[in-house]
Amino acid sequence: MEPEAGDHGPALCSLHSRSGEMKLRKRKSTLYVNTQEKRSRRRDLLGENIYLVLFTIALRIFNCFLVQTSFVPDEYWQSLEVAHHMVFRYGYLTWEWTERLRGYTYPLIFASIYKILHLLGKDSVQLLIWIPRLAQALLSAVADVRLYSLMKQVGNQQVARWVFFCQLCSWFTWYCCTRTLTNTMETALTAIALFYYPLEGSRSMNSVKYSLLVALACIVRPTALIPWVPLLFRHFYREQRKLCLVLHHLLPVGFITFSLSLIIDRIFFGQWTLVQFNFLKFNVLQNLGTFYGSHPWHWYFSQGFPVVLGTHLPFFIHGCFLAPRRLHILLLTVLWTLLVYSMLGHKEFRFIYPVLPFCMVFCGPGNRSKVGLWSYAYENYTILRATKKTYVWWDLTGYNQTCGAAPYKKIMDLSPGYSLAHLKAWRKAAVSFLLLSNVLLALYTGLVHQRGTLDVMNHIQQACPRGPDPASVSVLIMMPCHSTPYYSHVHCPLSMRFLQCPPDLTGKTQYLDEADMFYLNPLSWLQQEFRSNASLPTYLVTFSVLEKEIYAFLTSGSYERTAIFFHTHWPEGRIGSHVHVYERRLTSRVNTGGN
Repeated sequence: MEPEAGDHGPALCSLHSRSGEMKLRKRKSTLYVNTQEKRSRRRDLLGENIYLVLFTIALRIFNCFLVQTSFVPDEYWQSLEVAHHMVFRYGYLTWEWTERLRGYTYPLIFASIYKILHLLGKDSVQLLIWIPRLAQALLSAVADVRLYSLMKQVGNQQVARWVFFCQLCSWFTWYCCTRTLTNTMETALTAIALFYYPLEGSRSMNSVKYSLLVALACIVRPTALIPWVPLLFRHFYREQRKLCLVLHHLLPVGFITFSLSLIIDRIFFGQWTLVQFNFLKFNVLQNLGTFYGSHPWHWYFSQGFPVVLGTHLPFFIHGCFLAPRRLHILLLTVLWTLLVYSMLGHKEFRFIYPVLPFCMVFCGPGNRSKVGLWSYAYENYTILRATKKTYVWWDLTGYNQTCGAAPYKKIMDLSPGYSLAHLKAWRKAAVSFLLLSNVLLALYTGLVHQRGTLDVMNHIQQACPRGPDPASVSVLIMMPCHSTPYYSHVHCPLSMRFLQCPPDLTGKTQYLDEADMFYLNPLSWLQQEFRSNASLPTYLVTFSVLEKEIYAFLTSGSYERTAIFFHTHWPEGRIGSHVHVYERRLTSRVNTGGN
């Protein structure tokens, strides 16, 4: 039988010794090997060593509690706030929900958690905040383990360990993987789906499972399809039974998942709605996302991608030159995703987060040498004898085969190795540099940078009256819109208001939202909005940069600053370094709730 170029057999056939025939170590009997495998499986979880899996879960839980800062509004307003409204019947739905650009499938996950907590009488505000994040942390841990398992299959254990290390110490992964963002769910599902994708060397390929995970990711966030376009085309091109793949796998999976999405949205919207089309129409076809900011076309290449990779960038570039040909499809996927997102005016770091696990594949693994191939042979075959021209090996499935020698280039193409372990002399220094630089950045962004907007909501929640009329207390948040979470972090029906900023959907040339009008002249806006003292809110929440401009209003309204929370070392524009809380007619001493 003539072996195909992509098989492992031809490469193994090229193994030989200089002295002619040599004897290689024989394996134990197949029965003994099977018994050993059964025993090891008893200690497995997710197909890996149970201690490795438990360590990963524990690390991500630790990760979750060490991220106490805000990133973008969507992690609250498009998930937890919607779930709170679904279960407790109060909360705020942004304009995306009135325009039906978002689907209820993703918030339904958190709504289910909220409902269980409510039925158990455990719906405290802290549990409402942390349980959804812990659930996301658990899913991210599963994604980490699946990435490790995949790299063990397409490479070897050394390869997998380096990729696993790079994945766990990535500062941006640490910063995002426990947040309740659609991008975080999209990334986790993408990494797990890759485990079942038919990559060369993978032994876990399953078309139904990976297509189901991709479909779920697209329901959560329709742009999740972008990284999968080259992967799906590659699978279709290489698949011999194309009609079977489409009719028996892809179409049924797509029909079932999107039908489920339609039914869920029909229940909550009250009418049939294809939110995936609305989302793509608004963000891609009409490109109205630029209302929230735009960047030049090269932003992802010049700023976005380097920042997301951080200090992994030089190792990624190095690994791209060393990676075997069978993994070039992953590199193509990264490049394709960056190019597609570069065509859109509105750009954010989190949009390219789903390709970060792909990049870790090139940052981590080992040395491009025959050692890697021998390791593969040792783990997968029992080699009985080898000569200069042929060798005989025994597949662990029990099928005896003899092959002719293959060119040495084939060995090089199959040998696992891309960056870190290739740097033999500098490996310890490189690992120390990666670990230290990423840990410092992860801790700073997770514990210090942009934490004031979360801390202030905890302060507002503590001020919630326990009497029969909590609406007697009112709060006005005078910040750029959606700067803080809302009812999901207060869990009390206070009368709250924030400055709104829906985009212009009517085509006006000079459109100003409420936040823009406020910042044109804050004092004038406040005087017009609150003409009598009876209508003044109990609390005002602002950034420190606004204090001088509204000082006259604070004085006339008998407001005193009662709390200060640190927010950022880099104030910019409307965002100040601290968050100030002013309470009306309060004479107690200032409480500094932050540094």
